[in-house]
Amino acid sequence: MIAKPEPIEPSEFDLVVLGTELVESLVAAAAAKAGKSVLQLDAAGTYGGNWTSLSLQDFLATLGAAKSADEPAAATGPFRGCSTVAISGAAVLECPGLGDSLGPSSQYNIDLSPKVLYGAGPLIDLLLGSGAHNYTEFKLVQGSYLLEGQVLRPVPATRSEVFKDRSLSLAQKRALMKFLKACSEALAEQGPLQGCFDERPFALLMREQGLDMQLQALLLHAVLMQDQAQRDVAPPASGLEAPQETVPPDGDSGEQPPSAAVFSAAAALKLMGIHLGSVGRYGQDAGPFLTPMYGCGELPQAFCRVAAVAGAIQVLRCPIEGPIFDEHTFSCVGVELGTGQVIRCQHLAASQDYLQEWLSTFHPDIEQSAVHRCSAVLDSPLVPCEQQSLLVLPPGAVRGAVHAVRGLALSSSTKASPSDRYLLHLWTPAAAVPADRQAAAPSAVDVLRPALELLGLDVSGLQPQQAQQQETPAASGGTVADGEARTPLQEQQQQAAAEEEAAKSDGSPAGAGADSSDALAACPATHAGIAGDTSELTRAEQAAAPPASEGASPAVPERQAGPKAVMAAFYMQHRTAIRRYTDAWPHNTVLCPGPDHTATFLSAVEDAKACFTRLYPEVQPFPLEQPPGKALLDDDSDEEAVGVLEAVLGRLPTGGGGSGSVKEEQQPVDGIMPGQQGGEALPGSRQL
Repeated sequence: MIAKPEPIEPSEFDLVVLGTELVESLVAAAAAKAGKSVLQLDAAGTYGGNWTSLSLQDFLATLGAAKSADEPAAATGPFRGCSTVAISGAAVLECPGLGDSLGPSSQYNIDLSPKVLYGAGPLIDLLLGSGAHNYTEFKLVQGSYLLEGQVLRPVPATRSEVFKDRSLSLAQKRALMKFLKACSEALAEQGPLQGCFDERPFALLMREQGLDMQLQALLLHAVLMQDQAQRDVAPPASGLEAPQETVPPDGDSGEQPPSAAVFSAAAALKLMGIHLGSVGRYGQDAGPFLTPMYGCGELPQAFCRVAAVAGAIQVLRCPIEGPIFDEHTFSCVGVELGTGQVIRCQHLAASQDYLQEWLSTFHPDIEQSAVHRCSAVLDSPLVPCEQQSLLVLPPGAVRGAVHAVRGLALSSSTKASPSDRYLLHLWTPAAAVPADRQAAAPSAVDVLRPALELLGLDVSGLQPQQAQQQETPAASGGTVADGEARTPLQEQQQQAAAEEEAAKSDGSPAGAGADSSDALAACPATHAGIAGDTSELTRAEQAAAPPASEGASPAVPERQAGPKAVMAAFYMQHRTAIRRYTDAWPHNTVLCPGPDHTATFLSAVEDAKACFTRLYPEVQPFPLEQPPGKALLDDDSDEEAVGVLEAVLGRLPTGGGGSGSVKEEQQPVDGIMPGQQGGEALPGSRQL
């Protein structure tokens, strides 16, 4: 007999939050910090929802519940009202006879929505201002690459990298540096372009400043992270208010180009300021991007902990029937649980899963979108000697993809995979398809498998996963009965579980093995080329090859054969957001949108602030931000700390522990020497 769950006490709160995704967790933490009583509920047994990071077994189980190509499937769970992972159209391709080649399932942390952080972006400010940085760790993305033709070319992050980049001519380097300098001056309201960053198309401004199409693509898609193609459309004679952005047609794919707004010069300058402020923040030659250790799912958990420390109550595996609205005022008055208990509240913030049925009742102006995603397991790194890399395949590079295809390559350095396996995430927005052509719309496999091939991966061995005799074991339990047919992946999972049990019995850690730096030890280059310094990364290759002329050298070392994809999972992720709340919508209720197609967390922070402001417009500024005049970590703090440390070491005796012996005893960690910018955790962070 199952005992009845105890009722939640107290039963009335200022704010009830349904869901533990990133936006909901930010809203809950902000409200708790502002002194509100907060209850955060989730029907699932783990944090994160659509932002979660899963083991390989749980990831495949989640995809197994999302085989339908039309609607997202509900996640498996023991309760009614269980939250959904908004994915559909899942397909898993694998090489026959995998056996144990994928490694232990528990050593994977596969993001459903992979993203990167700007080193000086607004999410870093919230992490530092709230104290959530105490619960997270990060590593620098070592390089960014833009596909040009069949070659991945590096995206220079610093002034020195611009002048070392052989893919740019001398004239291009001068034009690019001149433009970036003008942007930096415009941010300080100085310089020749002061006042030019208005609502005119940014592509027009770049052309006026002498940037060619190669440099425009570099800035638009690789620096400012824009996914849509923009043509250089001259403004009409009457002014600059009418130019429209266009995208190239998509052949026979059936997809229609979206009606996108013009990317203005004003918006470009704002993003440029974040980018320039992030470059070099965590090292002289460090790039602008960070990636979380253990996956992006750590971020919602970190802000949930901030909320808990501030007094919020959180309950997972909680059966939820849904919100209750007053029939006269239409405001939310509470939430009914699956146990029959009613929790009263003054305000409600909920994910799209819990408010989906109410959208047809209150008729807000909604925006529905989707993203094609792929997570592939590789046998070697995509970029030799780099463990974290960001990729962009510009619009038009991949047939079937209207927008840019973005990629994030990870390894065991970030605890994303076992030491001898590597993860590659690819994603691109799914273009709108007319209702009468839904059946002919391309799937994630149709769009992203060509991208894998274009990157030089060996995908010839990938085949559809064998039909399973029984559903893949889910995170909550479940096994394949003895004597039933198993797929190679299930056999691998069973063997991995047996290895873990054996490791426990003899006291050795499960999955113990060499770090990814050992796997890369045979690489001819070293880790000196972190942050995109390809002149260092490929020094051995360049020394052996004939000198290349300016503007013609390859960006990455040539390989005899590309990495082999041993498994690739494809799926479509859905998102519902409210563009505008109508008068009929309850004034004390907000819908927290899920992850979008962008590569960074900028939109998630904006969504969280917008939701909180609608609920509590009187609370300003956003409670998780650093108080004005009290920067917890300014740009010079690292240099100051290093200077103090060097002064202290300089006063120590030279023998047996002096500064000289300290330098001699330094050992590389993850292939990176202490003091190098690559692989450094965010200052002030610690591992739990």
